[in-house]
Amino acid sequence: NEGWKGFGDWLGSNKVANQDKIFMAYIDAKKYVQNLKLRNQKEWNNYCRENKRPSNIPRNPAQAYKNKGWVNWNDWLGK
Repeated sequence: NEGWKGFGDWLGSNKVANQDKIFMAYIDAKKYVQNLKLRNQKEWNNYCRENKRPSNIPRNPAQAYKNKGWVNWNDWLGK
């Protein structure tokens, strides 16, 4: 409680630990992703590898949104 922000801050990398990341609400993230018109999980993974994904949308939505709205990949992609 005296200024500690995490190892990313302390080491100067500015990386945030996965458990400390704050993501967009599931419903809002899903709307964003569905506007991309990706056809399947492989296309999602390629999109993420190209570093186009906003930092407030998780690379692994199934894990990040577990018990927070996640249904399945078809729902995520709007199929």
